[in-house]
Amino acid sequence: MRKRKILCLIDCLSSGGAQRQLVGLAKLLAERGYEVEVLTYHDLPFYKSILEQYGIRNHNIYSSNNLYKIWEIRKFIKCFSPHILIAYQEMPSLIACILKLTIPQIRLIVSERNTSQKMGLFEYIRFFFYRLSDYVVPNSQTQANYINTKCPYLKSKIEVITNFVDTINFAPKKQSRRNKIPIIIVVASEKKEKNFYRFACAIALLKKKRISFKVNWYGINKNFIKEFQNYLRCLDINDIMTVQLPQVNIQQIYQESDFFCLPSLYEGFPNALCEAMSCGLPIVASNICDNPDIVEDGVNGFLFDPLSIVDIADKIELLFKLDNESIIQMRKLNRLKSEDLFSEKKFIEKYINLIESL
Repeated sequence: MRKRKILCLIDCLSSGGAQRQLVGLAKLLAERGYEVEVLTYHDLPFYKSILEQYGIRNHNIYSSNNLYKIWEIRKFIKCFSPHILIAYQEMPSLIACILKLTIPQIRLIVSERNTSQKMGLFEYIRFFFYRLSDYVVPNSQTQANYINTKCPYLKSKIEVITNFVDTINFAPKKQSRRNKIPIIIVVASEKKEKNFYRFACAIALLKKKRISFKVNWYGINKNFIKEFQNYLRCLDINDIMTVQLPQVNIQQIYQESDFFCLPSLYEGFPNALCEAMSCGLPIVASNICDNPDIVEDGVNGFLFDPLSIVDIADKIELLFKLDNESIIQMRKLNRLKSEDLFSEKKFIEKYINLIESL
């Protein structure tokens, strides 16, 4: 029997975590015999080459007129005629629900990729239209709990599927050595919730203690690089902290670092943290959302209050104070946890179960 056609809808193929996960989902579905194509409406093709490697077509619809854009998305869906539409992120999911009003035969899976902080007008509208979907898939238990509490009418549709990690590519170096000067890697965008400014102030506190270390923050959009570099100069930490563009070969950078930090104010299910764990890095991260389910404080890393510059600095300093044996144990434990918690097999099997139930 021929596998069903699946169309994946997302805003773009930029370097974000949601985009990485959707590209991975499309690849895994194609490997299992599904006919998969990806539809976007902003031309940011960071991950497009990965789709091309697996023969998955990406169609991009661009228009500055939002109504025309939605009309063109509808035309494409009608033409491709998928059995199932999978939408990632809030706006693509809302668009998909609205379009289902005019294409009722399509089965729809919408996916929440972040943690809602308030029930504003957009949230009320989005969750109201989610009634039209067949499944709502948050990638974190925190977001599932939020939707269940605020919108109990969606409870029967909620299915949590956390992010996966390609544990073959994201793996520790076979012969890993600690750097003489410890290197902390942060992988996050320039968005406010990523907490760049407080983190930089925490690094400034540590510098005053004359601790020798380096910090490399990857994932900043080129339009913000100079602004952030100027801030580092103002704090007099530009000699120990750098800001970098998103990198395709980020796994290699994890492997060459000593520790990983994620200082976010809130997250969905944090891709970068999971990838760093898969590469065996000890973790220091915000005590928010699903992070405590991933990082056990004092066991495989440390958790801090992201609103406290002092606490961020103190917990990073704890990493520097670890002896070699403790670091080796953390590295081993994080690798084992990643293989168990972020399994590619579990991820795709959960999606296939949803798909085959429709």
